[in-house]
Amino acid sequence: MKHVWLMLWLVPALAIAEEGKPEDKPAAAASSGTEVLGAKLGTGVKDREIEGEATSFKADVGKVFLWLKVKGQEGSKVTVAWYKGDEDMGKVDLNLKHATMRTWATKTITPEMKGDWRADILGPDGAVLQTVKFTIEG
Repeated sequence: MKHVWLMLWLVPALAIAEEGKPEDKPAAAASSGTEVLGAKLGTGVKDREIEGEATSFKADVGKVFLWLKVKGQEGSKVTVAWYKGDEDMGKVDLNLKHATMRTWATKTITPEMKGDWRADILGPDGAVLQTVKFTIEG
């Protein structure tokens, strides 16, 4: 009986512990079957990998790179929507030339763009697949 009680208590506790914060985990694949396998922010991309990985950047960074590894239907696309607070700062479409591929989008940053930012990664159907948050500091 002790073992049954322990299992009833332990399994839900483990499930809660593994969930983490929603913004730190990829969302479920959209109905399109597109899935984000990895997303990282940095100051550049070299040999299809992120460089200068961070979640906080100086206002003089120049550009922020969002590197992605995406699985989806060949010929479809994902969209990166950039936001400063709740203000729409632009969108970039990234075409999927292969079923699984690495790609990236950039956002030009000027010194007056300080604040909290996010990049929403949208599937072909417009559903948010993942959100990546970052800060531009003085």
